[in-house]
Amino acid sequence: ILDGQPKLMGLKELLQ
Repeated sequence: ILDGQPKLMGLKELLQ
């Protein structure tokens, strides 16, 4: 399940 990794990356990008 690699759905959690990309989601975390997207959230970090949104925070920036």
